[in-house]
Amino acid sequence: MANNKTITTITSDLSLLPPTSDYVFCNLFGSEDNTDCLMSLLNSILKGNPVVYELKLKPTEHKKRTEDGKSIRADILADINNGTIVNIEMQCSNLQNSIDRMLFYQAIHRSRSINESDDYRSMPQIISIWILTRTMYNDLDRCMHEIKMALYTEEGIYIREASDKERIIIIELEKLPSYIEKLRQEHTEYMEHTEHTEQRQLKLDYFSAWMSFLTNPLNMPKECNDIDKIHKALETLQGMSNNPDIRAEYNQVMREKRDATHNHNEGVREGEKKKAIETANRMLDDGMSLSVVAKYIGLTEEEILKLKQDMN
Repeated sequence: MANNKTITTITSDLSLLPPTSDYVFCNLFGSEDNTDCLMSLLNSILKGNPVVYELKLKPTEHKKRTEDGKSIRADILADINNGTIVNIEMQCSNLQNSIDRMLFYQAIHRSRSINESDDYRSMPQIISIWILTRTMYNDLDRCMHEIKMALYTEEGIYIREASDKERIIIIELEKLPSYIEKLRQEHTEYMEHTEHTEQRQLKLDYFSAWMSFLTNPLNMPKECNDIDKIHKALETLQGMSNNPDIRAEYNQVMREKRDATHNHNEGVREGEKKKAIETANRMLDDGMSLSVVAKYIGLTEEEILKLKQDMN
């Protein structure tokens, strides 16, 4: 229900923490005090399929069951409408192998959703929502896509949905501006062809309003002004941003992520060096000259000799 407020710029000595940070996102929407905001966000994404009328937060960490297994920590995990499991992930980093990761998360949630003695028919619907800050599908214009199990003919022609118990929703925030512009164009075209003379204001749908909040909470379209849960989320975000303990923890998390990325890149580079030297050694053992090896490896003779010295 609208509260007739207007979203205004918040004055603060500190900038707002970004909602697209998974740390900020988890603290903002994964709190018991803000389950109403989470429900509003989910309803904006699910658009009635289903309508979320009840929500209970669940533990987000799934520890590995075997020594050689993998463990995961979900950003937000909730039980909605007393039976459907929803997992929301805010993804800002590299999108490589994203679908494989999404399927793995689905499998982990599925494996823990049914007990050994339960009938398979009791398995709940699991909806995974992945909000990406970068574009994943450059050839598609829409900013929200859904993956479901489907039946196809031998020729690859879609027949019908096979099951709705496994749903993956992918949102690409980079495409939001073009999505909103399309809504405005459609509204303008409608007003040009309608018999009504009054100029009705465009009301953005809840989806574009909430996504605008996530991407730029202080510069949202004026059409978002009547969504009270966004006002509450904005006030909560302001409080988090002005909390020195939360900001210090956010800075620490970001430092750890940068260090982890740096260490990963260093490891990749070391692996590439080792592989290059192994290849060079095999080529030299086969009687190829250092100059020929350098040509095919893509390094200079001096670089190959130095790498060999460093590896010894």
